[in-house]
Amino acid sequence: MPPRWNENRLTAKLGIDYPIIQGPLGGLSSQKLTAAVSNFGGLGSFGAHGLTPEAIKDVIGEIRSLTSKTFAMNLWVSTCTDVMTFLTSLVEEISEIAGPIIQWGASRRQKQILK
Repeated sequence: MPPRWNENRLTAKLGIDYPIIQGPLGGLSSQKLTAAVSNFGGLGSFGAHGLTPEAIKDVIGEIRSLTSKTFAMNLWVSTCTDVMTFLTSLVEEISEIAGPIIQWGASRRQKQILK
């Protein structure tokens, strides 16, 4: 039987059915869209641009109530002066409930994060 187009290393690693990843759309994301993409076999992504850790926890809770599938949270950290401290504390705070995939956007501060 020939390999199926949608079965590859990416889908296996992320636990999704199709190699489709929703853009997190920082500030325009919705919990319903994120859950819908995940429910249909892609990787739903929520852009948590400007949200506090408590608000991010609430968003994760709502997405989890809409899907049992894998989804990603995209954290935006370019506005922080001490990016590593912020990112570390935020990931520690939400990692227990966020699931296996946390993305981050760093913009101009990416070099500081990658050091």
